[in-house]
Amino acid sequence: MIEQAVRTALRISLFRAGPQDFPFAASLTRLTVPLAVVVAFLQYRLTLPEVSAVVHALAWVGALAMFTFVLLHSRGLANRFRQTLDSLLVIDSAMTLVMLPALAAIAPHMLKLADDPELAREQPLPLLPALAVLVVSIWNFLVSAHVYRSAIDAPPGVGAMVALLGVIVTVSLAGAVGALVG
Repeated sequence: MIEQAVRTALRISLFRAGPQDFPFAASLTRLTVPLAVVVAFLQYRLTLPEVSAVVHALAWVGALAMFTFVLLHSRGLANRFRQTLDSLLVIDSAMTLVMLPALAAIAPHMLKLADDPELAREQPLPLLPALAVLVVSIWNFLVSAHVYRSAIDAPPGVGAMVALLGVIVTVSLAGAVGALVG
């Protein structure tokens, strides 16, 4: 099952499959959710204290699940929730893991910029890590748009708008929950 999920996630990431091709199994969801929380924690931990990183990671996964459920339920497609969410979580986790070394190289600069935004003029981000993060982030966004487009049977432009809304909602909710708790 895991091997099939990894193969399908790779095919989805290359736009050769959709979430409907992802294995449907509760046991898989019991793996994808903790995987996504751990990977999100590793990402958030680069710039946040440990407790805040845990809260942000849990809030981000919860917000993504909520957004995806509300979207699919509102379209009468709640039966597609598990495969859609699992594929999003596996693909995002893989892409985040790919980005972690570049994010780790950028994190100290981001922390300095958070304290003093004027430093951006004098100390630009390291070019190669920043470029790597940008490329993988765009690819991840396009794959998310593809997944949502396939899940709701919509044109590519609608998939992109839904993915953008998803990013705004999940990042906002994770940040709001993190700010309340942290």
